[in-house]
Amino acid sequence: MLSIVPVGAIASPGEVEPPTGIYEPPPKNDPPRWRMRGTVTTGVGAALTTSHWVVFPTELSVGARIWGPLSATASALAVLATRDSTTCGTEQRPHAALGSLGLRADLFNGRSASWLDPFVEVHASVGGQAAFAQGSDPCRGARTFGGGGARIGFDAWLGRVALTAQLSYEYLPVGAPLTVSIGASMILF
Repeated sequence: MLSIVPVGAIASPGEVEPPTGIYEPPPKNDPPRWRMRGTVTTGVGAALTTSHWVVFPTELSVGARIWGPLSATASALAVLATRDSTTCGTEQRPHAALGSLGLRADLFNGRSASWLDPFVEVHASVGGQAAFAQGSDPCRGARTFGGGGARIGFDAWLGRVALTAQLSYEYLPVGAPLTVSIGASMILF
């Protein structure tokens, strides 16, 4: 009986196979994973300035990469509160709506980087809150305020979509919350 052996299937006795699983550093010109992304998150938190308040923030954010790990962010945030606050003899729930602009640093925003991308963000905000009034005219004053906040979290990228988890603080005049949120990020460009 004849058997046919494919050429090159058998290595010579002195030949060593190349190693596998060796880490190679990312290329120097590693393109970013995203140049523009959108994020939707929602969560739950507790107001730090008052007790027994629970808040539910929902955020819509867009980020555009500026340079390296830095990106500019623009976001809209709505905060629903579960307790009433008394201002000028009336009770109101201190729901809030804010718009913010900020800077975010994505520590691993490269195509050859890990699928887990931690980030930090700081931002300035302008918003309004139902149970807040200006100190100079507490009963009839404007109900807008300026503030800021910070976020720390991570994106777990699964192709063009990521699971986003974050811990955030947002300044609000009544019941400033520390919140935990989850959501999704999408590559827009």
